[in-house]
Amino acid sequence: MWIDHFVFFPDRRVGPPPAGVEERWLVTEDGRRLHAWYLPPPDGGPVLLWSHGNAGNIDSRRSVLAALAARGLGVLAYDYRGYGRSEGAPSEPGVYLDASAAFDDLVTRGTDPATIVCFGESLGGAVSIEVATRRRCGAVIAVSTFTRLADVARRHYGPLGSLAGDRFDSLARLPRVSAPVLVAHGDQDEIVPFELGERLFAAAPALKRFFRIAGADHNDALGRMALLDVIAEFARETVAGRRGG
Repeated sequence: MWIDHFVFFPDRRVGPPPAGVEERWLVTEDGRRLHAWYLPPPDGGPVLLWSHGNAGNIDSRRSVLAALAARGLGVLAYDYRGYGRSEGAPSEPGVYLDASAAFDDLVTRGTDPATIVCFGESLGGAVSIEVATRRRCGAVIAVSTFTRLADVARRHYGPLGSLAGDRFDSLARLPRVSAPVLVAHGDQDEIVPFELGERLFAAAPALKRFFRIAGADHNDALGRMALLDVIAEFARETVAGRRGG
C-alpha cells in the first residue's frame, strides 16, 4: 500500500557478519527468504529475537549486537522482507510473518520457547508485541515503541495522521500478551514522545517493568549502557522465572 512508503525505510547494504556470528537464512509462511545473524547464548540462557526499527538493517546495529552478547545474551537479529539481503517488500502483515518465522526457526533448531525474549526497538517493538500474542515466549522488551502508528503520525502531521488508521496498534495487542513485559523509553525522544511509552506501559498486564532512559532521544537509546544492562537483567530474571529455576 502507498502508506508503506512512509513507514518503511530499508537499507539493502549488508557486510559480512561480525566474528563469531553465524549467518542464517529463514523462510516465511508465504515463502519469503530472510537473512539473519545468530549468536548462541552461553549455558542455555536467554535468546533475544531482535526485531529492529523501520530504518537501516541488522548491519547498522552490529555494535549493539556485540554489546548484548557481551552481557551474556544470545541474539537472533533478522532483517524484515525488503531489508538487507531479505527478499520481498515490507508491509505490516509481512513483517509480522517475518517475526513469526524467526521465532519458529529458533524453536525448530532447538531453542526452548521459554528462553526466547521478543525484543524490538521502535516499530520493532510493535512487531515483537504482535508475535508474542501468537507465540508463547519468555518475555517481551519494547524500546522507544509507540502505542499505535496513528498516535505518532498525529504528533508530526496533525489531522493527516489519521490516515495511518489502526496500523501497528500495540495498545490493543499488549493486554493479550501473557509474558512479562519491559517497556523502556528515552525521556528526550523527539520521534515517539515519552508519554506514548508511558501509555504503552499502562496497557501491559501485571507482570511488567518500565525503564526511563534518562537523556536519551529516539535514535541513541540503544547506545545507553544503562539500558543494555537493564535489558540483560530483565531477560535473565524473567527467563529463569518462566523456566522455574
